[in-house]
Amino acid sequence: MATEAQRALMGCGTKRSFSGTPLVGSNHMRSLYQPTMVTICAEYDEEYQEYQVPRGLIRASSKYFDKAFGGDFEEGRLGKITLPDTKPWVFECFIGWLTLDQPFLDQQSHTEGAAELTNADLIDPVAWLDYDLFDLYIFADKYDTQLLRKAVMEVIQIKVFQTLPFSYLFPSKSDLAHAFRHLPDTSPLYRLLTEIMVYDTDPDVVAESDRPEVLPSRALCEVLVRTTQLARCAECSQCKHGHPCLDKSHADIKSTRAPYCKSLCVYHEHDSEEEQKMCEVKWERIKMEKGIEF
Repeated sequence: MATEAQRALMGCGTKRSFSGTPLVGSNHMRSLYQPTMVTICAEYDEEYQEYQVPRGLIRASSKYFDKAFGGDFEEGRLGKITLPDTKPWVFECFIGWLTLDQPFLDQQSHTEGAAELTNADLIDPVAWLDYDLFDLYIFADKYDTQLLRKAVMEVIQIKVFQTLPFSYLFPSKSDLAHAFRHLPDTSPLYRLLTEIMVYDTDPDVVAESDRPEVLPSRALCEVLVRTTQLARCAECSQCKHGHPCLDKSHADIKSTRAPYCKSLCVYHEHDSEEEQKMCEVKWERIKMEKGIEF
């Protein structure tokens, strides 16, 4: 039986919609069942690997690839594109998710991340390293693959907040720094990680036992500013009683309760109210199964 993390990456409860691409309602649909192959080159440091992928399928998955292979760009004419700073195992994981609705880690192509995993863990992303999950999300963000972003986000949320059958440690500062350096501050994952640090991290513990300087200055500054605002909010008589508050000293924080405590769906990039309602129902079940309480 698939775990919740597997079901998240398999898209259960979420219909794959290609309505945002020109594939729907046009002759381009033929490219899905009469495929033309294109070449994707994944390049990272000394690693380089070429992959043959159906053009229609990869265009339907991503706004980035849709534009690259669907317009008058050189990539479209040549049927070939190079993805710099893309680890081959990440692209293989993406293709696994794209074609089979099931991502997996290949022990041969990703020896470091898969070395300690069992065969069952290789297809259970909640067991993967935080760094690897961040890499997969960064890829989905960089190449505008919304459904993969949403799926990886749900896996990260399960891993961070679950207490059953056991708990995981919060990502290390070096793993957090990796995510912060490669994501815009508007990214849902960036927001989730900074908000957890603001609302659920003891600043004294961080100062005494950790190295905050490992974090990029942008992220560290945001965490410090919002932590200060949270402390002011906690002392605000208006905020304590849930009254409207215009105090600019904590303009970004009007409640001492973290946004994810109210709803985990605020990080999911829903396309409609109906989709959000379905997601909230799904997460009520997940929270019960995984012992997630706020």
